[in-house]
Amino acid sequence: ALEGTAFRFVPGAGQAALGTSPGSLPEPWRSLLKARGRSGGPSGSIVVNLRTPLLDGISAGLMVLDSNDSGFSLDVELSGPVATYRPFAPAFDRQEVTWQASDDRGNYYLGGMGQWHSSDQDSSGTVQFWPALDPRATWLDVALSTVATRATVRVPLAWDRRR
Repeated sequence: ALEGTAFRFVPGAGQAALGTSPGSLPEPWRSLLKARGRSGGPSGSIVVNLRTPLLDGISAGLMVLDSNDSGFSLDVELSGPVATYRPFAPAFDRQEVTWQASDDRGNYYLGGMGQWHSSDQDSSGTVQFWPALDPRATWLDVALSTVATRATVRVPLAWDRRR
């Protein structure tokens, strides 16, 4: 979803970029900026319960997707050499994992580490996504990437609408 997007620093261009309309930007940035401040996401939880194959020595367990009015999160368990940026713990021999998602409505979502717990070989925590899910979306592709590998997991968004 986000691969292939190149950035270039242009001195003094920051102010002009802030005034740029979302319609003039390439995807996924267009949908992300259009969704700025969006709320109204569905409320509920979906059990994902899936483990990925190894990605550069890392295995990811995607456990539960939680959604609310302002955003959504994914409970995750990681095994292997994951860089979690603990203070005073160098990560030269560890892989960074990035998170993003897209849905069937053409929306993109960025994920970042929320609360996280880790040991030398295992870590678990919550990946927080922004913006809020589109309540009309019927599926969500969650992508996790290392430097050289990517896995995408499709999660059907079957919310209990009776709540």
